[in-house]
Amino acid sequence: MKWLLVPMAWIAVAAIALAIVLTWVDARRGAHETLAKNGPELESELYALTGELTSSVREIGDNIRRLDDEGLAEAQRLHEEDLTPLMAQWDSRYLYFRNRAAAIYGAGVADTISAEEDRNYDLSNCNILIDRRVGYTAGQCERDREHEASAARRVVRAGETDDAPEGFNIPQAFSGNLYAVNHLFVRYFQCMGRQPLVDPSPEEAERCGDMDFLRAMIAARSDIMGLKRTAIADAIRETQS
Repeated sequence: MKWLLVPMAWIAVAAIALAIVLTWVDARRGAHETLAKNGPELESELYALTGELTSSVREIGDNIRRLDDEGLAEAQRLHEEDLTPLMAQWDSRYLYFRNRAAAIYGAGVADTISAEEDRNYDLSNCNILIDRRVGYTAGQCERDREHEASAARRVVRAGETDDAPEGFNIPQAFSGNLYAVNHLFVRYFQCMGRQPLVDPSPEEAERCGDMDFLRAMIAARSDIMGLKRTAIADAIRETQS
């Protein structure tokens, strides 16, 4: 009977291996079924809202670039009546989008929609996006604006955000970039309400002393936000290949 022990041992090992393979196959089948069932609905909702937000941001930017009173008034109207309600929708739904994407596609896709670390970004008095974890040296607006404008042009020309110049901050997810653009809009409208500057405080001079730079950053950050929307679709496609 001893001669039967070795074959029986191999049979047991093979049975365990087969069970593992079948479990893996079942898991893959379940993942594909979940993707086929829930993916299209989530994508439709997500692309619809991010598309509306992107279009609204671009329309506001187009009116700002008109450089006349009518354009400014229209930009402010669109910001109040169009973008602000859309952002309220986003505020109430981005966690739903993120959590559903994580369940269907994985954390990689979820992080293109919203990322916790993006909460660390803020707008300095020089109108430069800074990372509060790193810190920022005030009082060097002219130098820092030159670097920021140059870096932004390079990113927009390249059409991708993975290799941004050193010191140029780009939030990881679409959501963080949306909030960055909106912060620039709010700053711009505040500063335009104070033009022309008469005996400004040092803080006001830093924030509102270079409106051309503010307009350039609005344009660049709007384009970068659009690239981040495209990154969501690219990440989803990678999970389906």
